Amino acid sequence: MQIIAQQEESLSAEEELGVIVVGGNAPSFHLRSIGHSNPDLLRFVGTDPNGNTVQIVQHHTQISVMIVTVPKLGERAFRVGFAPTKDEP
Repeated sequence: MQIIAQQEESLSAEEELGVIVVGGNAPSFHLRSIGHSNPDLLRFVGTDPNGNTVQIVQHHTQISVMIVTVPKLGERAFRVGFAPTKDEP
């Protein structure tokens, strides 16, 4: 959460976060959410440049992603943002 928040602080109003899977052939996409399925799977959801919804679901020990700055897709730049859950401070 801290990494995403720090990266978003550096973005202009014309930029948003994107993700590239490291070591794979998948193209970058505009990040919309990060989730998990306990205990081991991570889920990155986003939109490709054509507006299609994309997802990466992988075991947390097998995925490496590079967070990148990409031009916004819509009128307003999207921010992932995070709110602590009831179990977090």
